[in-house]
Amino acid sequence: MSTTKAAFRLATAQRVGLVSTFTTTSAGDSGGNTFIALGLQDVFPDELTDMWVMDINGVERVIVNYDVAEGIAFVNRPFSAQVASGVTLYIYRRFAPSDFDNALRLALDDVYPYLAQLLVDTSVETVAGTYEYTVPTTIRDLERMMGGLVEIEVNTVEATYPYRELRMWDTRRSTTAYTLTLNPREFVAERTLRITGLAPLPFPSTEATAMLLDSPQTTLLQYATLYNLYSTAQGAPKGDKTAAAQMEAKYRALYDQNKDVWGLILRASDLKSNDTGTSDGMPFAYYATPS
Repeated sequence: MSTTKAAFRLATAQRVGLVSTFTTTSAGDSGGNTFIALGLQDVFPDELTDMWVMDINGVERVIVNYDVAEGIAFVNRPFSAQVASGVTLYIYRRFAPSDFDNALRLALDDVYPYLAQLLVDTSVETVAGTYEYTVPTTIRDLERMMGGLVEIEVNTVEATYPYRELRMWDTRRSTTAYTLTLNPREFVAERTLRITGLAPLPFPSTEATAMLLDSPQTTLLQYATLYNLYSTAQGAPKGDKTAAAQMEAKYRALYDQNKDVWGLILRASDLKSNDTGTSDGMPFAYYATPS
């Protein structure tokens, strides 16, 4: 399953009742300064300030005024073209759509390694007499109990020739470096290493970029996004800071309660002898919470 950044933002805002979907009822002015949506005042009868409108392409504008009788909403900056009739728009209140995106960016780091991705890197080539190599910066963790895998190219002539898994490797981390150490017994010079390690999920670059999450994982990420959203709201000049603190606490608690259940469980493996490469008959699987 997957969801896009646009769909994730919308569903997260809907979870806390901060977005409504509208369809324009007539075309706005030719300069793109207005859109017409009769019924906005029915949904937001008390206040139409501190509201943002976003179109399906992810273009965000602030609503600065609203003509109740005509249903004309004025925006702070013109859209790139006239807003036609029958266009789907999303009206956000209290938080701008970009606020949800910023909270998601923070959440993707917070949820690691409960939600993560396995990255495969083939940028490292072995050099004769060198047994320590820098782990590629795209990989945050290269540990066996976190799904780490190191393989070496078997044949440099055939591009599709399989890699062989190395068993006697180790890692060492300091404040400035993360290194992979190979054992001379398995070492072959001038061969490509295929390194598989764990990394945080990437921030989706476009509105349509897919986020490969199933339903429980999506919900878990929503919880983390919301507690980040309300955390930053407590330093904002507007809004109820006490309510924001309560909402942060609520969604942080929901995240903590469910991260071990809905979080990532990496593939099971077998402990194998470094000497023979045969199974020791001791299966293990890494669950997101380290022991």
